[in-house]
Amino acid sequence: MLEIGIGSGLNLPIYGLDVDCVYGVDPSAELVKFAHEKTKDVRFPILLLRASAECLPLKDHRIDTIVTTWTLCSIPDALKALREMRRVLRLQGRLLFVEHGARSGTRSTGGSAAAAKTPSSAAIA
Repeated sequence: MLEIGIGSGLNLPIYGLDVDCVYGVDPSAELVKFAHEKTKDVRFPILLLRASAECLPLKDHRIDTIVTTWTLCSIPDALKALREMRRVLRLQGRLLFVEHGARSGTRSTGGSAAAAKTPSSAAIA
């Protein structure tokens, strides 16, 4: 499993018993340090990586599930990040995300993130 934008590790305690390992990616060294503090409270191995979602340091088709919560809007090139997620995701893998879009008549800071996720079944080129 890969969590994009792991931040301070808030999601770690809610992952279920079927999680074998979590790769946590965040560009912020400070947030990765906070996430490291939460690793003591979970029962699965965690590898925290200081990296950008636009350039994931993982091999192709390695990940079963990718989770990202409230993150796409803060990634400078959200479409590039989504392409990277597709690259590391196994062919039958799942991308699970919670995201907000731009208000009507405005653009989000993530540029095309809202457009890229609607509809959720749309292919990302």
